[in-house]
Amino acid sequence: SCCHIGMQLNSVQKWERYRTIMDALVDISFKHQASVESVVLRWLLQLNDGDSISVGTQLGMDFVEEQGGQPYSRHGNLRQVFTFALEEDDMERLCRVSGFTPERQSEMEANHEIDFGNKALWI
Repeated sequence: SCCHIGMQLNSVQKWERYRTIMDALVDISFKHQASVESVVLRWLLQLNDGDSISVGTQLGMDFVEEQGGQPYSRHGNLRQVFTFALEEDDMERLCRVSGFTPERQSEMEANHEIDFGNKALWI
């Protein structure tokens, strides 16, 4: 039961939506033998017709590392994105469960112009 983007969701609806999206991502990651992170990045890359995507990262350790587990391979996930392509049914499923549509993409692009003259955004 995926709800429309923009509607107010209660916590149960939010959890159900989160689980629906995560279940789809996990299924697709197993299908392509890739991490969930790589599937998400690949989806975004294919949505943009291969133009570009911005990847943000959080400095520091992830939870598994903090608990003494194996270090998380961010660079490995970024490289893995280019070892597979999502099939049309994968793309349709991710769009369906996320509520994302091409019309929504056009709307988001129109409302998110970057002001490169803003020095606060410079690194």
